[in-house]
Amino acid sequence: MTDAFPMIAKTLFGLEDVLAAELEELGALDVQTGNRMCSFRGDLRMLYRANVECRTAVRVLKPIARFPADGTDALYRRIGRTNWLKHLEPEGSLAIDPVVNGRVFTNSLYAAQVAKDGIVDQIRKRTGQRPSVDLEDPDVRINLHIAHKRVTVYLDASGDSLHKRGYRQAAGEAPLGEVLAAGILRLVGWDAASPLADFMCGSGTFLIEAALLARRIAPGTLRETFGYMRWKDYCPATHEEVLAAARGQELPNLSFPIQGSDCDGEVVNVAWENARGARVADDVIWKVQDFAEARPPAPGGILLTNPPYEERIKTNDIVALYRHIGDVLKHHWAGYTAHILTGNREAAKFIGLRPAARIKLFNGPIECRLLKFGIYALERKPNPET
Repeated sequence: MTDAFPMIAKTLFGLEDVLAAELEELGALDVQTGNRMCSFRGDLRMLYRANVECRTAVRVLKPIARFPADGTDALYRRIGRTNWLKHLEPEGSLAIDPVVNGRVFTNSLYAAQVAKDGIVDQIRKRTGQRPSVDLEDPDVRINLHIAHKRVTVYLDASGDSLHKRGYRQAAGEAPLGEVLAAGILRLVGWDAASPLADFMCGSGTFLIEAALLARRIAPGTLRETFGYMRWKDYCPATHEEVLAAARGQELPNLSFPIQGSDCDGEVVNVAWENARGARVADDVIWKVQDFAEARPPAPGGILLTNPPYEERIKTNDIVALYRHIGDVLKHHWAGYTAHILTGNREAAKFIGLRPAARIKLFNGPIECRLLKFGIYALERKPNPET
């Protein structure tokens, strides 16, 4: 990889090692984990592949400038030294996403304003035209990272966040994020070849991401656009080659069951519509039923679910719900490994099973635990009359 350059892939807390493994599988060089990110090196094709094929990346960034700045004047001057006409047309548009830490710069929006002024003033002086700001759909999205007096400027290769696969037609009351769901599937060690079920499936994110993984459908093949497609050095031929190679790995169907159910028929319809948008609706067995009535689709497998926490979805009695979940697992899901994502650790104690593992994650702003339970057959007491 002779034309390798540094890149950053951002992810969610707790998924750094999962993303690193994905990048290494793609052939990325010098992969290193950090706080909610991985750094790596690769060429233009790798940048495209990371966007198209990574399931646990939120954004892919390309650094274009690093410099010290001890205040706003220095930030304005130094960012104006980068040749922005290399990246942005005079009549184009830009947006700046700031991340600011430290005592020197304390107002992220003001830092972004100063950086924007430095960029557009440079282009105006050279061409007489001034690019516009478009926060929703810019030609170039810029990530401005300031840590104390160190500034790094990145081009955002993704555009919209990569969790926006393009398949979600509608959402339930508290939908699980696509990147988090995909990361959890890797964290629990699912082999993408054995039965999987979710008996509180909601809008179906676990099931859809599982089917995409098992059928080797790269999430980016469902999207129409990426940020890099509007860069001045965009190579359509390389992009099409990356898409064609990814699609060439897809499997036509599955040889094992994935099952999803929910007590709300309208919610199941939403999940089915989302799965249809992802081209996997027929890969999932859909049922409208209460979780207490759900049964394993086949012997041995994984149950993965995200019950209410009483944070965004209210229940009449959260303790009774979690106690009932435990009873259903013990009586009907023997031979399965259950993984429950919950933001209510107190209620989770009433499941009545000892977790074999706990992983700290965040579902949006809510601190959660991913709990693992091995489910074994109940021992039947001998009948004293026999």
